[in-house]
Amino acid sequence: SGQNPYSAFNEEMRFERRGRILEVLLDDVASSNALNLSKISKFREHLSSTVELVIVRSVGRVFCAGGDMREHALLKDRKSGLLMNRNIRRHMDAISKHPSMKVVYVDGDVFG
Repeated sequence: SGQNPYSAFNEEMRFERRGRILEVLLDDVASSNALNLSKISKFREHLSSTVELVIVRSVGRVFCAGGDMREHALLKDRKSGLLMNRNIRRHMDAISKHPSMKVVYVDGDVFG
């Protein structure tokens, strides 16, 4: 039907749930699929106890440019940066420790 199989959570990262599988699509070509606190937080929110397999893919020439420097540029001081980095690390640790199997299709450059 030509319909995008991803249910848009936001226009930069999409999530599709099929049974016990969660597919994540990094879809922010303008930022080279850079990650920020909001995207990582949304990713973590989609990991329920019933997810057994996570598949991560991306669009564009760059799989992921690491942290989104546009977000960092908005920070006013060192303390804000440390707090944001601590929050990002907390979410990334939770994603990593989730008992699901993770499959990542890296098709493009990776930075960060």
